[in-house]
Amino acid sequence: MSYNVTQKMIAKALSINSTTSITKYTRNLPYRRSEVVRGRGNGFKLFRLDDVLVALHTHRGRGLSKADTYNLFSVVPVTNNLNIALGDDARERAKRLLAIMTPSENEVYKRVNHRAAQGLSYAFFLKSVHAGDVLKKLPICEAVMRFVLGSDKTGIPVTQSQWGDFAATFTLANVHSSVVQQLAEKPQ
Repeated sequence: MSYNVTQKMIAKALSINSTTSITKYTRNLPYRRSEVVRGRGNGFKLFRLDDVLVALHTHRGRGLSKADTYNLFSVVPVTNNLNIALGDDARERAKRLLAIMTPSENEVYKRVNHRAAQGLSYAFFLKSVHAGDVLKKLPICEAVMRFVLGSDKTGIPVTQSQWGDFAATFTLANVHSSVVQQLAEKPQ
């Protein structure tokens, strides 16, 4: 997942005047530094969207409302790039994101997960597919996160063929290479 959320974006989404107030929520989050602009400073910190959502929901006194979530989604650039590997910590991050979902959000996610699993089977020519833990990483896929938590359908497939493409691309970017080799060797 991309590191593409700044403290200024968070402050704007939550209508907070100072990025200093945001630091208490982002202090322990992993980050990357942006490129240095005009040779000054160290660049600014960039955070992953799922980490920010979990931190705000968990550590903010009133949590994170639907409106706050929508505002955050509206200020963070949409990447929806399924070719980006989510990282070694993806499964744990996905568990944390699932833990903050409401029951209704969880139901929406279960439907998305089911469609992705069907799409994965379709993409691999209806082979019996076991993609290891890859679908457990699905909650932190940007398109899925935006749809489940913010009702944004951008990047969410509609047809079975689109789900196949979506699931195959996501899987190949995030599955362990030994599982891909097993899929390739499995007879139809």
